[in-house]
Amino acid sequence: MSSTPSKISLTSRNVLRGHVASIRRSLAAINVPLAEQFNGTDLQWYGNISVGTPPQTLPVVFDTGSYTLEFTSTQCGEACANQILFNVSESSTYVDLHEVTEIAFATGGGVNPVVSADEYVLWLETGRDTVTVGGISIPNVALYTIINQTAAFDSDPYSGIQGMSSQAQGFFEGLIQQGLPALFGMYITPYSIGNAELTLGAIDETKIHSPITYSELPANSEGSWQLNSTQITVNGQTTSLLASNRTIIFDSGTSNAYFDTNTTEVEVH
Repeated sequence: MSSTPSKISLTSRNVLRGHVASIRRSLAAINVPLAEQFNGTDLQWYGNISVGTPPQTLPVVFDTGSYTLEFTSTQCGEACANQILFNVSESSTYVDLHEVTEIAFATGGGVNPVVSADEYVLWLETGRDTVTVGGISIPNVALYTIINQTAAFDSDPYSGIQGMSSQAQGFFEGLIQQGLPALFGMYITPYSIGNAELTLGAIDETKIHSPITYSELPANSEGSWQLNSTQITVNGQTTSLLASNRTIIFDSGTSNAYFDTNTTEVEVH
């Protein structure tokens, strides 16, 4: 999913080198099984996190196209009736920061095109709580509880979104601050194969069958995982329009490939 909230700059903190090294040795990589939303085609992959004390389990999309953590809560009511809800009153560690905001998404979880900026909107309340993934808990994580949402989210089998952009906040930010290497990988498989998985803090060599190619993010990436592309081919062929420079954003939270109209209407003979 691609979101359009205001930007939040992250600042680093000074930690003694030896302290970071010892933490990294104590934090093992995390493998999170991913379930799939399938409706005639592969749509979304999502996995469980736990929030609060005692922990409440919530399924979320690990979304490289956004950077915050938000999930449905009992504050939402009927608009969120189809999702698992986080009960803020049952968590002894939840802190309500009493600030309300909203976030609009440029793409949704399904294959239907977004025709209006008001179609995918969440109304959120800021808070903090303990978040656990794969047995590792991070206290006092900045998060948002969903207090209302548009009807476009009704069919989603997951409760929220954990942003995984290069400016990611929430649980992933907390892992990095505690010393886990800033690495993650997604093993996304078709529904017929299954066993999709998210790996945090390492590269799962068992899922790699050729050398990894590393590329730097463009200077203007602004938190997105994006790369410069010099050419698109269709069945091994290209045209002058397809063989032009463009930026490609890698967004695990959307089900479609989006290009401008001129690109999608190119005929290749």
